[in-house]
Amino acid sequence: MKANIFANGIIERLDLIPPLIQPGEKILAVDGGAFYVKTLGLVPDMLIGDLDSINQDILDWVASYEIPIKRFPAEKDETDLELAIQEALYIGCTDLVVIGALGGRFDQALGNLTLLIAFAAHEAHIAFEDGMERVEIIRSELALNGAVGDRVSLLPICSPVEGIQTTGLRYPLHDETLHPQKTRGISNRMESPTATIKIRSGELLCIHTRLHLGKENGGKHA
Repeated sequence: MKANIFANGIIERLDLIPPLIQPGEKILAVDGGAFYVKTLGLVPDMLIGDLDSINQDILDWVASYEIPIKRFPAEKDETDLELAIQEALYIGCTDLVVIGALGGRFDQALGNLTLLIAFAAHEAHIAFEDGMERVEIIRSELALNGAVGDRVSLLPICSPVEGIQTTGLRYPLHDETLHPQKTRGISNRMESPTATIKIRSGELLCIHTRLHLGKENGGKHA
């Protein structure tokens, strides 16, 4: 079961979000992320968080649809997004797409990335999306769908990632190793509409930027 979790970050291209969501998938609104859900004409299965960034109009809309609310105190050890991910896993979702988790405050965005890493060990796949970029962890292999020229950056997490093999990328890797604190994996490009990345050991952060949708172009290394 898939859950789409709307966080309260910045989504620059809201028009790119609807294709990410299919009928029947769970929708969780995280505090002020409910604004995006309402704007897209969707109805969430749950509103979760301390509700410190949601206005009364949205709360009235939530009440009109009798949407369940899971409210937490403002003084807590977890962020609202962490609680939402835990809830999605608890109700049995194994495919989680977090929308709007990367824009806005740098500390929040960095903290959200640590959640992506922390929850990678669970038997669920978690990705961050904003329509333009998709961020996810590779633990064995990943197939990418995009367009020629899209940017793909591969970053090792904490320790070297070994046995990396890629297809469909301009700068291929053949059973090679990427090391933390090195930038070799930054700003590769797709040479075909599909690409594959396989690894033998480690955890690899993959950032797929869909430049064909209008974002800026750059060189091999930014």
